[in-house]
Amino acid sequence: MSNSKWLRMFKAVANSNIEVQRSEWHFIDSDNVLHYPMPQESQLMAERFQDGLFQPFEYKWIESIFIPSSFKPKAGVGYIIEQDTKGVLSAIEQAGQFATELTEAGLWIHAYKK
Repeated sequence: MSNSKWLRMFKAVANSNIEVQRSEWHFIDSDNVLHYPMPQESQLMAERFQDGLFQPFEYKWIESIFIPSSFKPKAGVGYIIEQDTKGVLSAIEQAGQFATELTEAGLWIHAYKK
């Protein structure tokens, strides 16, 4: 997906006012998975993120992002945080056509349909 399309998706999620505390980021050129919250609009630039929380890479290197519908903030602790993946999907769909997949486990946002 192009930088501008990823940017449109990130802005849609940020402007939805739905907090996404944890997501898994997969990249085209690496097997490493990074864990981030979804960015706020102030953290977005045209082709990459502002320096700070996010690594300095262009959006186009993202292969997919998975937003779990629930997660444990600390391993071994019974507390579970729920995330509004249906609401995030609705916000994304209003911003355009994206390769998404909503499952019971969470929401996948893919750079390209496979």
